[in-house]
Amino acid sequence: MWRLAGPGQPVAMSTHHILVPTPPVAAAGTGPVAYHRLATTWPGARRWKPLLGLLIGAACYVALSLGVLVLLVIGALVQGTEPDWLSLDADRWDLQDPAVVAFMLAGIGLLLPATWLGFRAVGCHPSGLLWSVAGRLRVALLVRGLAVALPVFGVVFVADHLLRGGGAVVPSGGLLLALVWVLLVPVQAAAEEYVFRGALAQVIGAWLRHPAWAILLPVPLFTVGHDYNAMGLVEVALFGVAAGWLTWRTGGLEAAIAMHIANNLLLGVLGAAGWYDVNATNAELLDLVVGLIPVAVFVVWIEAQFRRAAHPTSRKVARIGR
Repeated sequence: MWRLAGPGQPVAMSTHHILVPTPPVAAAGTGPVAYHRLATTWPGARRWKPLLGLLIGAACYVALSLGVLVLLVIGALVQGTEPDWLSLDADRWDLQDPAVVAFMLAGIGLLLPATWLGFRAVGCHPSGLLWSVAGRLRVALLVRGLAVALPVFGVVFVADHLLRGGGAVVPSGGLLLALVWVLLVPVQAAAEEYVFRGALAQVIGAWLRHPAWAILLPVPLFTVGHDYNAMGLVEVALFGVAAGWLTWRTGGLEAAIAMHIANNLLLGVLGAAGWYDVNATNAELLDLVVGLIPVAVFVVWIEAQFRRAAHPTSRKVARIGR
């Protein structure tokens, strides 16, 4: 639009009236948008877009997985062997085998690029909104979370092992197995959080405003992906609730990723040292309590940190006035 410059206004030419561009409408203010509602801030946002992005991401994951699987099958045929990690029989998957662990963790890690591609395809902008309200991965927060979560989970798990009278017996290949856990668990944990506490939460948040829906509804999907007995699944579900709450409370995935890395990494490394049976699928009440103690301590620490300091937990979006 254009308007006429009236008398008395400075003009660039010596004419009484000229056309000058109308300034943009001033923003009437800014409004905070919580993490689970960030899909509503996309350019041209529509409720169905995050869901479509999730479906496209699922298709990308299948394509990537099949591509990797084909390459592995070709490699196995060339070698004339059939490694355990090419078997669809879950009973043959030994998590004390470095190749099996690498195959499993890397396979889960493919969820991250696949989901990113799906959301990018439907207009998620900036693409870092799946990481946090800052539109990026807040590395400093992730590092601080790891600096607390690793010692907390480590002390609890080691104390549990020692109090039960266990001894350390390093199995053959333990160092290689531990290295695989160290290198790939961060990718696996980040991928799971990216999907379950990130993409799914924002799909739900595009339709339902209250954060409880975004925290709780992804939990069953997260839980059924684990092969445990009832007590073990309860522990996984409560872990998922805690991770969802951390994501909403902090406005991003960093704290949940730190907690997830600490839990899986220490169980994997201690399992490689013979302190834990990483193939176990049956949990007891004591296992549930031990597993939830470090989760509770970490959640309380995060709450204290965010109460003490003014960390941004929502994204400010301009609301245009008339």
